[in-house]
Amino acid sequence: MIARSLVSALLLATVVPLFPSIALAQSGLDALPEEVRRIRQAYIALDVDTALALSNDWLISHPTDPTALELRARSLRQLGRLEDAVKTAEQIQPRDMRIKLLIAELMSARPESLAQAQAIVDEVQADQPNAFEPHLVRARLLLTAQRIKEATSELSYVLTVKPDCYEAVLLSGILAEMTSKNEEAMQLYLMLVGKSDKKWLRTDVHHERDAVLGLAGVYIKLQRYEDAIALYQQLLQKLPKSPMLWAQIGMAQSMLERTADAISSYEKAVELSPGMGEFLGRLADLLRGAGRLEEAVARYERILEVVPSGPGHVFADVRLAEIRLEQSQLDAAKKHADAAMTVAPENPDALMASARVREKLGDTAAAKENYRKALSKDPLLFDATYRLALLLARSQNAAEQAEGKRLLERHKKVEPLLQDLTRTRKELDLAPRSAPLLTRMAGLLNLAGDYEMARRLGEQADRIKPGSPSTCIQLGYIAANTGDKAAALKYFERAQQVLKDNKVKELDEYIEKLRKGEELPLPMGQYFRPAQQDTPAAGAGAGAAAPAKSGAGGN
Repeated sequence: MIARSLVSALLLATVVPLFPSIALAQSGLDALPEEVRRIRQAYIALDVDTALALSNDWLISHPTDPTALELRARSLRQLGRLEDAVKTAEQIQPRDMRIKLLIAELMSARPESLAQAQAIVDEVQADQPNAFEPHLVRARLLLTAQRIKEATSELSYVLTVKPDCYEAVLLSGILAEMTSKNEEAMQLYLMLVGKSDKKWLRTDVHHERDAVLGLAGVYIKLQRYEDAIALYQQLLQKLPKSPMLWAQIGMAQSMLERTADAISSYEKAVELSPGMGEFLGRLADLLRGAGRLEEAVARYERILEVVPSGPGHVFADVRLAEIRLEQSQLDAAKKHADAAMTVAPENPDALMASARVREKLGDTAAAKENYRKALSKDPLLFDATYRLALLLARSQNAAEQAEGKRLLERHKKVEPLLQDLTRTRKELDLAPRSAPLLTRMAGLLNLAGDYEMARRLGEQADRIKPGSPSTCIQLGYIAANTGDKAAALKYFERAQQVLKDNKVKELDEYIEKLRKGEELPLPMGQYFRPAQQDTPAAGAGAGAAAPAKSGAGGN
């Protein structure tokens, strides 16, 4: 769970990828000098390092060459050097529509210059009122600014006048992802990536790469890790020196518990980007899980050396505190736990590490306080619940003993589900707005008797994807278990209304009992393993969302 921010950081690159959108000039290629054609060929081959090096060499003797400057700006953007990219693009004279819009796109990546970027797009559109390109760039700017409704309008216009525009479909996929419509995003990316007779209006070969990246990212969010790995492998054949791709494939391999492959992939990512704390942290976690403890410790310590103080240090210090506790090196554990608390005193993982150290030191009061704080920040820290329960059960205070007993009883319900809860939590770290995953977690917590947290997660899933039958059924179970028959009836009826002809016999029975004021067989719930389906069916097997036999087990 400490790696939550790490995973989020890895995925940021795939949410709104930064890539060029306006086509390089196609006319007059034969008139270009051989050196400039070589720059262009390298860029088209996705070898931006070579394209940048060649453009740098050519511009020494030809500092105003517009094509070389454009290729350099685009290559810099691909490498994430946005300020240098803007400075290079601004040197191009004269500036046609394509160059002006390129500058606007580059500027939009910096919040402080977003308004200036929008002004450039407005100016271009005023000069070229019938052109679709300004609308396309404005859609990208609006996506960057999280102005979803306006971006949707711009993309709708572009796809109306240019339905074959490759980039417009790509941006539509990104928009769908941003609004948690992962299945829709997948279909849009598949239109671009799959074999098709459609002749696309293509503006840049890098968009094809980004469509594959987008599809792989959606597969990760949908827990289709094998499909994601296949795509990353194809990309790595063309981009073997991309540390991000090695990290992404390592992430997918780790979710499939292919630990040796995942370690190898993250080692390659670290080799290519030795100062990237996220890659070091993920590699260290895998090494630790594989029992290669000293190698893991070396990676955690490396994070403390190369990453500025902040979340990366908290992550590494917490991990080192845990390991030193396991090795009975209490002084070292305390040093790292204290360091984490100094940087992030409200971080639940730091609080947890500090609580464990205080417990070992015999400072029971401080340990209990930190366990409670950790749980208030993250109620799904099941280990904190268990450890706090044990401390309270040993208390001389009768009230604390009673509380400890209640927490232990709660943990007994959770314990059989811990493997699935932990797995689902890891997948939620990768896709925190996944309605099916939130529904699955709600269902597991319902079985564990944690009805309040289950309800909160179920309602969150319902907000993201309203009317999902599986979510409504789970919310119905939870409401029934808490005695709210009116809410249970409402949710069960919503589910059955969506199912229509695919009705579920058990659900009909529950609705009929509630309408008659009869009692339901409580507690209600269903065991989830391993993935949540969205459309229930009568007699469905493990993992489906159909009503199972009542009780905290199902099958």
